[in-house]
Amino acid sequence: MRNLILFIALTLSSIYGQAQYNFDFGVNLGATSFLGELGGPDKSPQNNFRDMNLESTRYAFGGFARYRFLPKLAGKVSLNYLRVSGADSLTNEPTKRARNLSFRADIIEASATLEYYFLSLNYLNKKARFNSDFKAYFFGGFSAFYYKPETEYQGEWYDLRTLRTEGQEKEYDQISFAIPFGVGFYYSVQRNIRIGMEFGYRATFTDYLDDVSDVYASPESLPFAQSILLANRTQERRAIEGDEKFPNSGFYQQGSKRGNPNSNDGYLLTQLSVSYAIRGKSSFYKARYNKVINKRRKRTKF
Repeated sequence: MRNLILFIALTLSSIYGQAQYNFDFGVNLGATSFLGELGGPDKSPQNNFRDMNLESTRYAFGGFARYRFLPKLAGKVSLNYLRVSGADSLTNEPTKRARNLSFRADIIEASATLEYYFLSLNYLNKKARFNSDFKAYFFGGFSAFYYKPETEYQGEWYDLRTLRTEGQEKEYDQISFAIPFGVGFYYSVQRNIRIGMEFGYRATFTDYLDDVSDVYASPESLPFAQSILLANRTQERRAIEGDEKFPNSGFYQQGSKRGNPNSNDGYLLTQLSVSYAIRGKSSFYKARYNKVINKRRKRTKF
């Protein structure tokens, strides 16, 4: 009976020991793809996954901390710096290409997410202890981010927000919010080191990530000379491609459609991660099974 109790105690302590590696922190490195009005495939803008342009892929990096508070649930906070971009010159769809707008936006993103582990695989070593494991999960949460859309004109970069290129009465906010969600996995190496990957999407609450949302404003309503130059860049494309294949110029006049105000912008974020897991302290094994182990040791002592 004592041997059975000892066996159960050792087994439980081994399992519980694995559960003690609940906290890890690490770094991310990845790539972004913008999904919005600018760029996209050779068809009309959809503001969804069909608008992805591989040519406009940019970079992302950051750090995170994660705590698993239940066997299948963990919470994570992260901070990322990333860049997204888009350009109408990357598509052959006539009306978008003739619009000829482009942008880049640097983003600082802070997020809090929950991870739900739908798949867990544990690997035992020869001593029947958990040596490594694999976990796959869905995640979702909330994020806030700072963003700064810019565009290039004759070798210089201009802050589009301050130019109010759609004739806004005031500048749109520099801080917005998003719903991050997606799928990921990580593999533990010798318990402490975790290597993972995430595929996520950010559904933002703004349509001005690329500075394009509504209609062309009248030149008189634009506040600066640079605003007039950068609000409508159709003539630059006409000068390059000529008149013959150019769409009806009425598409790009005051009051005509410049963007799609009915759909907010978003971006894909794919990240590789490396993290270090910290072993926490537990009194479970010590409180319940130390007496049994100590008695066993005393009896076997010569």
